[in-house]
Amino acid sequence: VKLVSARKRVQFDWIPSVWALYLFTAHLQYWWAIYELSSMRDVWTLGLFLAFVFVAVMLFVSSYFILPSIGEGFVDMSEEFEQNGRLALLVISTYALLSHFVNVAYWGAEVVSLSQIPFLSLAVLPIVAFFSKSRKTLAIVTILFFVIAQYLNYELSPLYYAG
Repeated sequence: VKLVSARKRVQFDWIPSVWALYLFTAHLQYWWAIYELSSMRDVWTLGLFLAFVFVAVMLFVSSYFILPSIGEGFVDMSEEFEQNGRLALLVISTYALLSHFVNVAYWGAEVVSLSQIPFLSLAVLPIVAFFSKSRKTLAIVTILFFVIAQYLNYELSPLYYAG
């Protein structure tokens, strides 16, 4: 919201914006899943509760880093992403890994299998993006990540599997 209100002082960059859009959809999907879990589990252990809290914290931390802070001067989103925003990619990777291990520990998902490749790619691709030196590689990885993530959001959506 602050980026929009300060748009005359912001040099827009689509790459951090796509990562921010992913984080927004990840927040929605996560909270939707938590809501569903309340009807699936009668008893929550402290470990399960803390696992879900820690996963949520990863989403919030990555959201903090992904877009620049808006001060009084000119803001170049590309430059800010290079300096600070890339840190969010490591947190996004951690979020994906933690989510995967929660799925393994509490829901019986396989650690590694063909069906888990899309989920595991959500942990690997942000690391590739973090270490990429080329803008072209960063752009390709960003688009690939976003497409896979949105596909998985759809697959995990109650509208898909309940309907």
